[in-house]
Amino acid sequence: MNTAPKITCRDTTWLVSESQDRPLTESESRALEQHIAECPLCSKASVQFQVLFRQLRTYFDREASNGDPS
Repeated sequence: MNTAPKITCRDTTWLVSESQDRPLTESESRALEQHIAECPLCSKASVQFQVLFRQLRTYFDREASNGDPS
């Protein structure tokens, strides 16, 4: 049985953020997906994070293509 460990909303926030810096483990991914599927607030926050991360990538890609050394 592939039951993911139960995580909290706070854990979910950290894992979503961590997923931008490193690959999550299989267990972390399962727990995150399960919590987001069961928690309406985290489900909504997950969508908001996706939009934010996409906007940040677009911004930094645009800055890099403009020759900004930072």
